[in-house]
Amino acid sequence: MNLADKDICHNFGRFALTTVGIGILLMIVMGMMGGIYRGLICEATLLVGTIGADLWVVQGGTRGPFMEIVFTTFSVSAPGWSV
Repeated sequence: MNLADKDICHNFGRFALTTVGIGILLMIVMGMMGGIYRGLICEATLLVGTIGADLWVVQGGTRGPFMEIVFTTFSVSAPGWSV
């Protein structure tokens, strides 16, 4: 039996409490990260809906300012413009 196993057996209450505490801490951190992500997506969706633009012009090869919302991709040709 190695030293870590002996320590866990000797202080099992402390080990269990520490394990539960770290689990709760990870749940809180992951919940906060999920909330922040959902808030950013909600704000971006609200912005797109509020502005009501028919067309977003972005640089070629990029996904644009709102990466989560992709309705369609198409190419527009106009005199003097190369796409």
